[in-house]
Amino acid sequence: MDQGKWIAAKKLVNERDGGLCIVCQREAEAVHHRQVRGQGGSSDPDSNYGLANLVSLCASHHAEVHANPAGSYENGLLVHSWDDPRDCPVMLANETIVIYLAADGNITKFQQQALF
Repeated sequence: MDQGKWIAAKKLVNERDGGLCIVCQREAEAVHHRQVRGQGGSSDPDSNYGLANLVSLCASHHAEVHANPAGSYENGLLVHSWDDPRDCPVMLANETIVIYLAADGNITKFQQQALF
């Protein structure tokens, strides 16, 4: 991984997320790859440095993502190697808010509507 590009990507993610965990809004301590580098992302610049693939997490939520991969895939904090992170939303706030992360750093936020 190119250290200069990684430092620049982390800075952009921290600015976008306000230095806060996107799950709980506590201070972020990690920039997390939603599509993990061990799943073929290590040679793909979009996976390594793309803002749609990176989120800020506190240490507790970063550990939870990796300890509970099934739930993390369901809520979009992990993305399968065959999926494009730009097309995989992140569900927040008890699955009532969904965000899509764009490669350019923009966030689109939706309030989910109840079906019943």
